[in-house]
Amino acid sequence: MTDEQEKIPTFISYAWGGPYDKKDWLRSNIITYLEGAGCSVFWDRDSIPIGTPIFSEIESALDKTPLNVICVCDHDYVASAMTKGSGLHAELKMLRRRSKEPDLKIIPVIIEESVNRLLPQPLADRLYIDLTSLHENGITLGPTVASAVLGASQSQIKVEIAARLKAAEIWERARLYFQHQPWEIHGEAGSHRVLCNPGGPLLPPKWMYDDPSWSYRALDCQEGYHPAHGIWHWDWWTPGASMCTLGAAICSAFFPHKCDESTGDLIKGGEIIAQRIVRFVKSTEPLDMNWRNFVQVMLLDAEGLQALDRLLS
Repeated sequence: MTDEQEKIPTFISYAWGGPYDKKDWLRSNIITYLEGAGCSVFWDRDSIPIGTPIFSEIESALDKTPLNVICVCDHDYVASAMTKGSGLHAELKMLRRRSKEPDLKIIPVIIEESVNRLLPQPLADRLYIDLTSLHENGITLGPTVASAVLGASQSQIKVEIAARLKAAEIWERARLYFQHQPWEIHGEAGSHRVLCNPGGPLLPPKWMYDDPSWSYRALDCQEGYHPAHGIWHWDWWTPGASMCTLGAAICSAFFPHKCDESTGDLIKGGEIIAQRIVRFVKSTEPLDMNWRNFVQVMLLDAEGLQALDRLLS
């Protein structure tokens, strides 16, 4: 079996017409994610060669089953579907003739308010996914559309949408929090001295010295690193105590006002920094990161998202 045969055939149905860039957002917002999830995507703008008959190419694409048809439904879609002679009207006629094929899955994707009540056949009786809230908030639709193609249930999609909305809300709070203090970390490759901008040398926070289970880490001095003097350990390796301590110190520097009340969240943040950032830097390379890197990796981890939510409160 070839790589192409292993891919999931997926057809994009959308409102034709209008300025070229009006629907070109589909490429970066949906299609790229579908391709990344292992789909072979047919989208007329990319898949129909210039000079070939449009509808025969579409007929041929719809004949290849199993097939997922993603219908991106906004008010333009409904209007175009109802307009006789339009490209979408003709496309939906082709789809209706095949709508009972067992290997054809039609997935309406709602991206505008109330469109679900106006869906044309053969979409009207299908279970749809409503991504209006994501679209309205400027959140990329592709990951959730890909989940639907890969077989996620309605309840799983609902949970995913809620999680992505929460992550977007936390990202915005983080942006507002850090906009006046754009924290950056720079670790020198040779000396392994770490600077925190603003703030100067990165040193262990007070809570580390006060906690017996952490004070020995802050005072550790071996193999060329000495956290109490701002000299830290990192390497391309499974993160141990020293790299997790560095991560916790970075997280504490980002949230100095939380150091007396949220050490558990600071430690969790430190573990994630160590696992997702620090461990991928060789000891001979500089260690550079900023608050954006930190927020991104925290949002990729369920416990990290919760910890960040509390740290920003």
